[in-house]
Amino acid sequence: MTNDQTPPTGDQSSPRPPISGQGAVTPPPPPGGYSQVIVQQPKEKGKFARKLIGSLLIFSLILNVYMFFIIKASIQSGPYEKLYTEGSHENRIVIIPINGTVDGTMYDFVRKSLDQLAKDLPKAIVLRVNSGGGYVNASDQIWHQISEFKEKHNIPVIASFGGVAASGAYYLSAPADTVVIERTGLTGSIGVIAQGFTVDELMTKIGVTPQIVTSTDSTDKDELSPFREWSPKDYEFLTHILNNAYEQFVDVVYEGRKEITFDGKTRKLTIEQVRELATGKVFTATEAVDNGLADTIGYLDQAIDIAKKQAGIAQNITPHVTEMTSPQPGLLSLLGASSQNLPTMDSDRVRSWVTEMSQIRLAYQMKLN
Repeated sequence: MTNDQTPPTGDQSSPRPPISGQGAVTPPPPPGGYSQVIVQQPKEKGKFARKLIGSLLIFSLILNVYMFFIIKASIQSGPYEKLYTEGSHENRIVIIPINGTVDGTMYDFVRKSLDQLAKDLPKAIVLRVNSGGGYVNASDQIWHQISEFKEKHNIPVIASFGGVAASGAYYLSAPADTVVIERTGLTGSIGVIAQGFTVDELMTKIGVTPQIVTSTDSTDKDELSPFREWSPKDYEFLTHILNNAYEQFVDVVYEGRKEITFDGKTRKLTIEQVRELATGKVFTATEAVDNGLADTIGYLDQAIDIAKKQAGIAQNITPHVTEMTSPQPGLLSLLGASSQNLPTMDSDRVRSWVTEMSQIRLAYQMKLN
């Protein structure tokens, strides 16, 4: 055997990979400059579940708080005071809004508001009026409530007229100590109106003949029937009722405006002067101040300032002002709805609808034709 064999090539200084106890070769370490990559099992699934549960808990908490306030509002039995301007609670002024048609719903709101205020009397009341009037009976009922409250508790009542405060809305405002009207406002329309219709020609066209029978001595029971053409007697009867309501309107305005003191000046209106104004005419703000139906031109803030002064609140004191607000229909009333409350079109319902539509309703209401 010769000694001239070629030696193995390569770097003889490189260490050989170690051999484990089981005879397996351990892989060499990675080249320098490379970090070792460690592969782990993904944990995103667990994180997502925790986030989902947390979100559901937060949503449930918010929903429960919301439901609490909804149910609380549902239980609210009547009007409540909402903050208008923060100030001295001992010097409180309350705004009662008169918005929209003067009807039974508005009467109920005003009555309940005054009942609430009687338990904790304010220093003054401001009637914030935005209405073209409404039904005769409701206007008179609200007038009575305000007059009685004012007389019993002896606190100032200021009327603040917005865009429109006419006819029945003026009627119910008559007890006010001072009437403040916005410069673009309209008022007046002192008078009474009634509207109705007859369906006799319609009945003829569809081939229906109504039969009406009254008792022997009830000769006037069929007056103003919608199922026949009105006679002169019908118009005479309705005019008599309207005239009675008109005289009542004139008396209410006269009693409220016959002697008014404002800004150190006293102004008087005679019954004859009121009659001259009571033609149903609508007056602008300037005209109303000139003819005595209003005392000054101004906005709600000015009306509050006047109420503050008449209530004897010191000039350097800011009164606490609130506004009466109706509770909104709540969850309990919605849950109480059922199919029984849904309108039906059976014969009794139709008969009731026709009867109601045919009734003549007297109105202290402004009409701009």
